[in-house]
Amino acid sequence: MRLNKGLIGVIALGAVLTFAGCGSNDDANQTTGTTEVTTEATTETTTETEADTTNEDTSGEDTAPEEGTAEHSEELTRIHDAVKEAYGESYVPNMEYDSETAKELFGLQPEWYDDMIAEGPMISVHVDTFIAVHPTEGNEQNVEDALNAYRDNLVNNSMQYPANQVKVEASRVETVGDYVFFLMLGSIDLEIEDEAEMLTAYQEQNQIAVDAIKEVLGL
Repeated sequence: MRLNKGLIGVIALGAVLTFAGCGSNDDANQTTGTTEVTTEATTETTTETEADTTNEDTSGEDTAPEEGTAEHSEELTRIHDAVKEAYGESYVPNMEYDSETAKELFGLQPEWYDDMIAEGPMISVHVDTFIAVHPTEGNEQNVEDALNAYRDNLVNNSMQYPANQVKVEASRVETVGDYVFFLMLGSIDLEIEDEAEMLTAYQEQNQIAVDAIKEVLGL
């Protein structure tokens, strides 16, 4: 049977359109499937990242130390509190030095002690200083020598306001119990004019700290 050429053309065109339609549906299905997989992977990755971030933040809150704080033994804390109470408003040192600063200023090596409080004035016009060191075994002499060297340099080589010069000369290094102290504290009657009397008065002021320390230590 012979087919009309026009009919053959129509049949051929229909076959092409049908094949093209099938290809489009397959591509669309593949694209949709890929999109769904990608979306799921992205969601899982985001969830894992958020979980990791949450864990990191929580860990940081639990372990990060507070800045600007220093822990001391109960005994040294009581000594410090007793000295401050003994002087009242006349206790001027109000800035605590960390171990690195104590090393630079006073020559105290961190390995020489296991506890220390070192305080000085925030205002340069004052010289008041309190240093209390608990040396590790075998380092008592090292601590004493460092503080004595600091004192000698302060007395002999530093430039001081005239009102502070005698106070610097009255400073002392004192070993009490298991501690070594550098003391330059207190205030005196400003009407005292004689230098020798001023020196004695400041020495008596430092003795206030020694007495308070001995009372805490039961000595």
